[in-house]
Amino acid sequence: MNLEETKEGIGICLSRCAPKVLGIEALEVKEVWGYYDIYNSWFTSDDIMGTRPSFRVLDEGSVIQVLKVKEDFKTAGLNFIISVPDLHTLLKEVKVK
Repeated sequence: MNLEETKEGIGICLSRCAPKVLGIEALEVKEVWGYYDIYNSWFTSDDIMGTRPSFRVLDEGSVIQVLKVKEDFKTAGLNFIISVPDLHTLLKEVKVK
């Protein structure tokens, strides 16, 4: 099975997917089938460091119908989406060995 990156159409999120990142629309989506979570980002200053909640993301394995990819956030580890014609085709092709 050829796993192509989704530019438009239905795909499965291999990483966390963020339609909107800090006010920037990364993905124009029509439908979403999955669970939202909060993305925690690292911060540091002279005195402290830690994480803080930053924006909403879809968990890995979510199914998303993409109308258009507007911004590329793969360098941040977000929005790795592969195209699938349907879940039945994907499950037929994927085999555990």
